[in-house]
Amino acid sequence: MDRVLVDLGSSTVKAYSFGNRKLSSAFSKSLHLKRYFDEKDRKFNEVGESELKDSIKQIISLAPGGEVVIYATGIFRELSRDYIETLLDLARVPGKVVLRVISQEEENELLELALIGRAKLPKPVALVNIAADRPRLLLSRIKK
Repeated sequence: MDRVLVDLGSSTVKAYSFGNRKLSSAFSKSLHLKRYFDEKDRKFNEVGESELKDSIKQIISLAPGGEVVIYATGIFRELSRDYIETLLDLARVPGKVVLRVISQEEENELLELALIGRAKLPKPVALVNIAADRPRLLLSRIKK
């Protein structure tokens, strides 16, 4: 396995193994991190931290000798970079974990790209991203 790609959101974590030019589901768990978020301190409480660290450790174990790339969305946009690095420190294997907190715009683009070539529809479609905090309408350029 070359790497594990991770979609880390406010309510779920999904990991996909990528190797030999093939992507397959490797891990999925409901985390509901938003309920553990302290808006005043802009971080998770101890329960949220523990659940997140345990999940990251499980995912790292899926990639012996490979790289783990985490694309964080949703609630992670509310956290400071320093706090995110602190969360990852206990689970980190140096040089093995890459973390990217992506913007809502980039998340929308990636969702659209994931469907291009898969949707065989005669007309443009509208996509709806059902996220933990609120649904978002994505106007799509997917065409026949």
